[in-house]
Amino acid sequence: MTGAVRGRLLRIIWFAGFFAALAVLPVVKSALAEDGPSGESQKKENILTDSLFVPGGFGINIHTHASFPYTLRPQKDVGFTVVRTNLYWYQVEKEKGKYEWRDYDKLMLEMKKQGLRPLLVLSFSNSLYARSKEIVGLDGKTIRKTYAPANDVIVEAFANFSAEAAKRYKENNVIWEIWNEPDYAVFWVPKPDAAAYDRLASRTCQAIKAVDPAAIVIGPSSSGTPHEADKAPWWQGFLKGRAIDCLDAISFHPYVHNTNKGPEINFEKYDLIRRQVSERTDRKIPLMSSEFGFSTSDWAVTRERQAALMLRNYMVNLMTDVKVSIWYDWSDDGMDPKNREHNFGFITRKMVKKPLYYAAQTLNRTLNGYTLERRLMLDGSTATDPDATADPYLLLFRHPSKSPVIVAWRSDKHVKDFALSLDVLGGKPPKVIDYVGKATDVAVKDGKLLLKLGEFPIYISADNL
Repeated sequence: MTGAVRGRLLRIIWFAGFFAALAVLPVVKSALAEDGPSGESQKKENILTDSLFVPGGFGINIHTHASFPYTLRPQKDVGFTVVRTNLYWYQVEKEKGKYEWRDYDKLMLEMKKQGLRPLLVLSFSNSLYARSKEIVGLDGKTIRKTYAPANDVIVEAFANFSAEAAKRYKENNVIWEIWNEPDYAVFWVPKPDAAAYDRLASRTCQAIKAVDPAAIVIGPSSSGTPHEADKAPWWQGFLKGRAIDCLDAISFHPYVHNTNKGPEINFEKYDLIRRQVSERTDRKIPLMSSEFGFSTSDWAVTRERQAALMLRNYMVNLMTDVKVSIWYDWSDDGMDPKNREHNFGFITRKMVKKPLYYAAQTLNRTLNGYTLERRLMLDGSTATDPDATADPYLLLFRHPSKSPVIVAWRSDKHVKDFALSLDVLGGKPPKVIDYVGKATDVAVKDGKLLLKLGEFPIYISADNL
C-alpha cells in the first residue's frame, strides 16, 4: 500500500470516528437533560412545600471519592427516592478554569435511569487554590487535607465551580448542598469558622441562583445542632450571616450519641433549630436531615436495633415535617467492628445485606404512596400534642385507595402491653407485620387489639401487608 493511499484511508477512518462521536453527543445531552417517568413525577412534587408521601424524601448516602458506582439499582430496589453524594471540586477542576465532568455525567445518567433524585454536596477545597496540612481523619489515621476557602479568590473559584455544575445539571432536579459539616475540623481545615462558611455559602448560593433561579440550594450541612453545647456557638455565628437569606432549606445531621434516649430526642433538636431560624428571618425555611445514622460499633446497638432506630428516626422526621431524610451510609466503610465509621452501612464490605436493608424495604413497600395523617391515642382519637415523647407512638397513615396503616412502637426497649381500639380500622380484623415484614400473631378482645410494643416498630392494617 502506497503512502498516499494509506493517508487517504487514515483520513477516512478519522472522519468516520469524528462524525460517530458527534452522533452520540446529542444522546448524552438528552439523557442528562430529559426526565424519565420517575423524574417527571418528582418534578410535580415540590419537596420544599408539599406534604411528604412515603418514600418521598427518603434517601441514602453513597461515596464517590474512590470509585463511582456502575449501577444504583440496589438503592432503587430498597425504595429510596434520593441519593446523596459528594461532587468533589478537586475531581472536576484539575487545571484552573477547566472542568472535567465525565464521571459525574455517568453518575447523573444512572440516577436518571433509576428515577433517583440527586442531592449533590459541593465538596471541599482544591489544592490549585489553597495549601494543605496533615490532620487526623475520621478513622484515626493521619491524612492531608486542603485548607477551606479563606479569601475572596478561593471563594470565587469555588462559586464558579458550583455555578458550572448547576448550569450543566440544570434539568436534573438536583438538590445542591454547600459543603459537608463545616462545623467539624475534619472537614473545615484548619478549624471551623462560621463566618468563613457563611461567606462561602452566601456567594455560592448566589452564583447557583444566577444560572438557575429555580435551583434548590441547602446548607449548612452541620455535623450537629444548636441543641449540643459545643455546636451552639457555631450555629449562632452562622445565623448572624447572610447565607440564610438565600438558602432554600436548612440541612443538618442530627446524630443521636446517646442511643438509650433514641431518635425521639430529635423533637427537641428540630424545635430549637426552627425557633432560632424564626428569630433570624421571617421566611419559613424547611428542614432537611441530609445525614442521620446509627453505628453498630456502639455496644448497645445491634444490627437489629440499628434497623429499628432508623425506622423510628424516619418516623420522627415525618412527624416534624423534615423534608429530606438521608441515611448514612449505603455500605460499611471498613471491617473493624469497633470503628464507628466502619459500621453505618445497609450492606457490609462483603455485600451482605443487614437488617437495615430489609427494614427499609418493608417500610417502603408497606407505606408506598401513603401520607402521615396524624398521631393517635389508644382510643383512636387524635393526640393533642403529636410531638410529645410519651409512649406509645401510634402513627396513622392514609392512602387514596388502600386501607389505613398504623405504625406503632415505644421509645423504651422494654416491652409493654397496650390495647388499641379497632374503630380506627373500621372494626375490621387487623393484620400485623414486624419491622422486617414478618407476620405477627395478635389477639383481639372487646373490640380492642392487644399489643406488645417495644422499640421495634410494627405495622397494623385491615388489609394484607
